[in-house]
Amino acid sequence: MNRQTDNQQPKISEIDIGWMAGFFDGEGSCIFATQKYKKHNRISPLISMCNTNAPSLDKVTDILTKLRIGHFVQWRES
Repeated sequence: MNRQTDNQQPKISEIDIGWMAGFFDGEGSCIFATQKYKKHNRISPLISMCNTNAPSLDKVTDILTKLRIGHFVQWRES
């Protein structure tokens, strides 16, 4: 029996992981948001990265997509 074990997930390099870590170190922030929810508080971690360089943000989006990490991108027009 000859089975093909083709992994269809996109590959991500250690260089891209390192680039993302450095980008987040310079441009990112982590906060905990608190919301009242019925009779208790809900605490949610929020991670954000702000930058005006579109190619860099496109690379972040590409890496997060390949890693299957949910994300939201918002572009602000002046």
